[in-house]
Formats: sequence, C-alpha cells, structure tokens
Amino acid sequence: MADTVIAADAYKDEIIYSRQAQMPSLYNGSYDNDADYHIMRVSSSGKGRLSYSINNEANQNVVATLYAGFSVDGEVGDDDVFAVDSTGITATASGGKIYETCSDPFPYFYIRTKAAAAGDAGEVNVYAAFMAF
Repeated sequence: MADTVIAADAYKDEIIYSRQAQMPSLYNGSYDNDADYHIMRVSSSGKGRLSYSINNEANQNVVATLYAGFSVDGEVGDDDVFAVDSTGITATASGGKIYETCSDPFPYFYIRTKAAAAGDAGEVNVYAAFMAF
C-alpha cells in the first residue's frame, strides 16, 4: 500500500544568507536566582554546532535542559518542541560552571533552567554559541 501524502507547507519564511550562516552567533542572558523556570530562546541561523553553558553565581544548584523547536517563541510541551537532553546539566552553587555541546540541526534552541529553591543572592548567566565549523 502506498503512503498517504502529507502536504508540506513552509513552516516559517526566514531567509538565512550564506555569510550569516558562516559567522558565529553568540548569545547571553542572566537573571537573579529564584525557583522559577527560565528559558532562553536562540536561533541557530543555519549553523550546525551549539555550545551552551551556565555560570551559576547563585547559592543554589541550577539544572539546565536543552530543547529544540521550529519557532522562536515555542514552549516546552508544544507539538514542534523536542527535548534534546532530557536529563539536563547541573551548575553547582556559588560559582559552578558547566557546558554542553549539541550538533542536532534545529532552527531554534531553548535553554531552560531551574533551581530547586530560591537562592539568597547571585546571578545565573546563560551563554550560547553557534559555530558553522
């Protein structure tokens, strides 16, 4: 029996020029530690390698989980958002630094962080770097 065809519509009309795809894309963001979920959404801009890292100056451990999706404003649990790393990486309290890499080709990545409890002080810094090579 033949497969039933699924009509493919353009999901998002975004042009990525060759020069843009070759240049590194660097992102960073930070927040004061609390017990809420935080998410940093970044565009891969046509690049195939992601390094993401956490510098945790708060006094609570912070777990970062990587998700990937097809829209810049996707939410965890949406149909087009997928868990890349289901276990996450943990940046230890008070100066813990950790990083991870990913070579899965998605147009957008979401770095989601959460601490087990609200910290007394300190920032959580999140970094992402996309490289073409």
